[in-house]
Amino acid sequence: MSDVYATNLRRDAKESERLDEQFDLLTEYSKHANHHPSSIKNIGYLVHPLILDRLLLDHPVVIADLATGTARFLQRISQSGNPCLKNAILHGSDLSPALFPPPNTLPSNIHLSVLDVRAPVPAALQGTYDFVHVRQIAAGLTPDD
Repeated sequence: MSDVYATNLRRDAKESERLDEQFDLLTEYSKHANHHPSSIKNIGYLVHPLILDRLLLDHPVVIADLATGTARFLQRISQSGNPCLKNAILHGSDLSPALFPPPNTLPSNIHLSVLDVRAPVPAALQGTYDFVHVRQIAAGLTPDD
């Protein structure tokens, strides 16, 4: 299987910045100090309210972010202040770790690993997550994937 992303784009600091800005534009996360990360204005949410309504609060929510890139989504979830997500366990995976932020810059509830979403899901991961985030994953796939 080819790496469409690597064929068309570089995995470097400039690409990390572009991806983070793109995510922030889509969610309109404001970098201004007077705006809290939970005040999302573009699509209106990080996690759709219907999903949040269905999460069981008898255990910490476990979220997977496939094609996580810079882990921006997971970082925003960690900062959201939403009571449903307060103790969330956040797992991000990507085909390459090249865009992962340094581990010491991430909150302790964010864990990143290498995983090819085009390959069969490892048995150990099946049934693990309360929900799986795949926003914009299509950009890195071909019709055959």
